[in-house]
Amino acid sequence: MTVTQPDLFTPTEDGIRRAEENANEAWKHAAEVSVRWCAHMHVDFTTDEVWRRLAEHYFLTTHEPAAMGPVIQRAARAGTIRKTGAYRASKRDECHRDNLTVWTRA
Repeated sequence: MTVTQPDLFTPTEDGIRRAEENANEAWKHAAEVSVRWCAHMHVDFTTDEVWRRLAEHYFLTTHEPAAMGPVIQRAARAGTIRKTGAYRASKRDECHRDNLTVWTRA
């Protein structure tokens, strides 16, 4: 019998749901506004720009940075943003992902 261990670095649907449920509501709203702002102001962007916008203008934090994923997913499903097919390395020290999805206005 072969036993496989799940990839600890790939988010699961349950993990994404829990991250969103436990995020600060004011932070989620500010993050959504920041995504829309980035889509309007940049030709393309990653979540690095969204995090920067949050830090500079809203001064809000969340204990669970993974909550950014559901914010981005909602914006994509709403047709606000779309993937470009490109990836960029994060410039944020606290980001532990090698490549971030590059987004653009839909």
